[in-house]
Amino acid sequence: MDSVLDAEIRTAYLPHIEDEFKNESYFIKPEFVISEGFSRVDIAVITDNFYGYEIKSDGDSLKRLAKQSISYSANFDYMTLLTTEKHVDDALEIIPEWWRVISIKKDTI
Repeated sequence: MDSVLDAEIRTAYLPHIEDEFKNESYFIKPEFVISEGFSRVDIAVITDNFYGYEIKSDGDSLKRLAKQSISYSANFDYMTLLTTEKHVDDALEIIPEWWRVISIKKDTI
């Protein structure tokens, strides 16, 4: 099975994010720094609300996800984890229930 890399997820999912917000004014900021520089979310979308998108590819570990989830949950109104099948089950044990999780497969990007 081919690994799914961060750049592939980011490139493939960005049009979906743009489509999700097409009917409102929005600003997309990659690698957005929060918590006085202690955290950085992969993609932030700013509208009337604050949306965060964290990417965990096949090449990533989930070691930092618990701390990231605390920081992201304190700063974002809505959070989405874009990850691969490799990490879905373990990630669901770490992140809050209110986060959205989207599983990315190599054949769908």
